[in-house]
Amino acid sequence: MKLGDTLTVRRAFTNADVLSFGTMTLDQAPWHTQPDVKGRLVVHGLLTTSLCTAIGGALGFLARQFELTLLKPVYTGEVVTCTYTLSALSEAASAGAASLGQQADRVTRCEGTAELRNERGEVVVRVFTRGIIPRPLAEVLAHDVAETQAKLSDVAPLSTSRL
Repeated sequence: MKLGDTLTVRRAFTNADVLSFGTMTLDQAPWHTQPDVKGRLVVHGLLTTSLCTAIGGALGFLARQFELTLLKPVYTGEVVTCTYTLSALSEAASAGAASLGQQADRVTRCEGTAELRNERGEVVVRVFTRGIIPRPLAEVLAHDVAETQAKLSDVAPLSTSRL
């Protein structure tokens, strides 16, 4: 892995995804529960942004800061593509990784940005993340980003129904 590397995941959320997320979060706003004339629901902003967690999970990234800007609504059935770009890496002493079951003496501090785009190519969400990868910097730098991208191909397959 190196600065500027990108990872991508894409998904179309279904009405069932939105209804389930709304039940879990208690967000039952009508645009999330009552379909429009095309049968679509508005996908929760945090559900849309959760595509970033697929990438973070594949990297073993523990988020410490997560800033997002929601720019446009996403509707069920729309394919959303999340592209994460690594913007900063540095090594630090482990402070708290052991409490998460990690035994590393050194961790890698990591920063990155993500853009989530709808199928028309419009940016719908911008994200900035800062956190750690609980492995030494040398291990992170030696990691093949293509291997992680291959894992992501199976993380969030496109739904066959799309609604």
